Amino acid sequence: MRGLQEQVLAVDIEPVIRAVLQNTRPPWKDLPEEQGHQIRIHIGLLELPPVSASESGLYNVVLNLISNAVDAMPTGGTLTIEGWQ
Repeated sequence: MRGLQEQVLAVDIEPVIRAVLQNTRPPWKDLPEEQGHQIRIHIGLLELPPVSASESGLYNVVLNLISNAVDAMPTGGTLTIEGWQ
């Protein structure tokens, strides 16, 4: 049986990144702060053009990147997300 294919569209990446950050706030903000640590987020996206992707696929990629970065900073730090054309 073939899996469902997701529709590939022109997706603006910045709202996807901001949605992932908002939806994953407890692991990168709330839980570290309860342990006395702070993870700061710096976003520097310079007017990026849309990318060809499925929105949910792009969301999952960004989610995994942020999750891995947070896991790599058990005592806090700065997560920088940058993009340019």
